Order: sequence, then C-alpha cells, then structure tokens
Amino acid sequence: MSRKLQILVLDDDAELEELLKVKLRPKTFNVTFCTRIKDFTKKFFNEQWDFCLIDLNLEEAPEAGFHVLNMVRAKEKKYTPIIMISNEGEKEKIAHAIECGADDYVSKPINFDILHTKIGQLSDYESSDLNCIQSQLIPSEFRTVNLAAEFQPISLSEDEFFLTSASYISKGSLVTLEGEVIEEIFLQDSITLEVIRTETDRGLYKIGLGLDNESSYISNVRTYLREKLDVK
Repeated sequence: MSRKLQILVLDDDAELEELLKVKLRPKTFNVTFCTRIKDFTKKFFNEQWDFCLIDLNLEEAPEAGFHVLNMVRAKEKKYTPIIMISNEGEKEKIAHAIECGADDYVSKPINFDILHTKIGQLSDYESSDLNCIQSQLIPSEFRTVNLAAEFQPISLSEDEFFLTSASYISKGSLVTLEGEVIEEIFLQDSITLEVIRTETDRGLYKIGLGLDNESSYISNVRTYLREKLDVK
C-alpha cells in the first residue's frame, strides 16, 4: 500500500493514545486522537478518513459513543468504517452499536493483533500477514459470518473442524461454511457451526468449529480424513 491509512480515534484514555500510535505500525497507519466529541466531529466532517475508532464510554457524557455513531452515520457523505471500543461484558451495548451502524468492535484491554486484522478486513489494506482465507469478514458474536472461500483445514476430527481465518472471529459466533470441501464432507451446499475456540499465531487467526458426534455426517468426516488428509 503506497499511502498510510488515516485513522481518527475518539477516546479519553491518554494511555490508549500512546499505545495506538506505537502498536498500529507507524509506517502503515497515521493515527489522530481526539478526547472530546467536539474535536472529533470537527475533524471527521472536515477531513478525509479511512477508518474510525470510537469509545462507547466517555467521561464527557455517558454512553456518548452511541450519539457520535448515530450522528456520523446520519450526516456522513462518504461511508467510513467504524470500530467501537468497549469494556469487557458490554455485549448488549455492542449489539446495539452494531444495529446503529458500527462495523465491528474491540474490547479493552485491546488485543492489537486482533485490532490490526479487523482494520485490514474493513479497509483496502493488504498485508502478507493476512494471507489465509481471502474473504471480507465482519467478525462478531452477534451475527453469522459467511466463509465462501476455498480453504485448507488445519485439522478435522469428530469433535472439531479447525481452520485458518483472515480475521479474528469471537467464540460463540456462528460461521456458515461453503465450498467444495463442505459439499464433500457434509453433502450440503453449506453448513453452520459454532466457534468453540480461537487462537492467534503471529498475525494469523485460527478458529475451532464444534461438530456434533451424533450427526450422520461423522462417517463422511472419517472418510475425508482417510482419503484427503492421509489419516489412518
């Protein structure tokens, strides 16, 4: 990518400002940090931004992030991807933010590997660090994620389907898988499975999808393991 991504942040956490400027790869991202709503809105509507991060909770006003999100979506002339920043345990608030137009969210303390990948998925940014499933994901435990790309499973057992993802997908999400592998194993065009675990590995993400031992496709899983993965 020839130019830096311009990211506008609204958060009144001074420590987060320093972390973002260090962790979000200074050579790739240019971070502008605002602590007050007035400053954020002035910059947002008078300059061009590739991405925004907005904290749901500001000392300036309770749950001010919802107000800012609604205002941005109502008045913006050009769509700007927005990730909301929340505290742990605010699932209902995050669900409401997504309904109001947020593209995704991260929880504090922020995992910057996850944040980096989410920004990459919601922008035109491309990186060799994300060289796995090439599909636009909006990972969230409040919606189903569709993976219609070709992929190679990391492992497959009677309990779990383990594969790489181009983006972090939170535990509890429902993932709908499509493709040749799915048709061969499950004898269906698609199948929806729940994410039962997630792992990070040097910028790549791995997800474990739960399988049902009592389902009729278990014999197909065994056949696939024997024939395709050379598992005896």
